[in-house]
Amino acid sequence: VVELDDGSPVAGAEVTAYHLGRAERGRTVVADYEGRFALLDLEPGAALLRIRHPRMEVVSRGVLLERATVKEVGVTMRPLEE
Repeated sequence: VVELDDGSPVAGAEVTAYHLGRAERGRTVVADYEGRFALLDLEPGAALLRIRHPRMEVVSRGVLLERATVKEVGVTMRPLEE
């Protein structure tokens, strides 16, 4: 779930998963109106999630992916300073 400090969802945030130590391109999905996203069929191992939105600071978070599991990852974004 992608949200602001106050718990408001960040719809439209792009979430990209990159496997660490591999040269392949990342897989990107877009958070829905509730800030939820799902990256399906990722290989197990260490990965980096990079979350972007045009009006927010970029957030990066490391995760450990396991085979045949669902992992809920909460991400808090902050608006860009004007």
